[in-house]
Amino acid sequence: MKKIIGFFVVLLTSVTFFSVHASETDGRKEAFQFCQTLSFSTSRDNCANIVRNSVYFNTSALEICSIFNFDAYRLDCVQSIANRHYLDAEIEICKKETFDSKKLQCLKNSGNTVNPPVQNIDIVYLKSSLRHALSSLRSGNGRSTEATLIDMIKYLESF
Repeated sequence: MKKIIGFFVVLLTSVTFFSVHASETDGRKEAFQFCQTLSFSTSRDNCANIVRNSVYFNTSALEICSIFNFDAYRLDCVQSIANRHYLDAEIEICKKETFDSKKLQCLKNSGNTVNPPVQNIDIVYLKSSLRHALSSLRSGNGRSTEATLIDMIKYLESF
C-alpha cells in the first residue's frame, strides 16, 4: 500500500515538474518578444505565426537573429532556428561570422531538430485522475482505483 501511494506521489510530482519545466525552457516567450521588435506589422504577424507553430527556440540563436539589420533576414532567421537545438560551440562559431548572410547560413547548417512533444496532454485531467485514484486507494476502494487507472491508461494510449 505504501509503495503504491509513493508511486502516485512521484507520478503526480513528475507530471507537475515537467509541465512547468517545459513551459519555462521552450524559448517561445523570448521568440514572441523578439517578433515585437520587427519593424513592419506584416513581419511581426508572420513571425508570431512561426512561433505559434513551433515548440522550441534556442534563446542564444535568437540573440543572433536579433542583431540582423533587416526584417527579411530576421524573419528568415526565426524560421531557420525554430525547433532546433544548438550547442554553445555552434552558437559561438555563428556569432563570429562577419556578415548577416553568413551568420544566417551558419545557423541553418548547424544544430539539430528538436523532436516536438507527442501532443498537448491534459495535465489537469491527469492530476485530477491521480488524486481520485489515490483517494480511492486510501479508502480501500480497489475497483474505483482500478477503473480510474484504466481510464488514464486509455487516455495516454490515445496519443
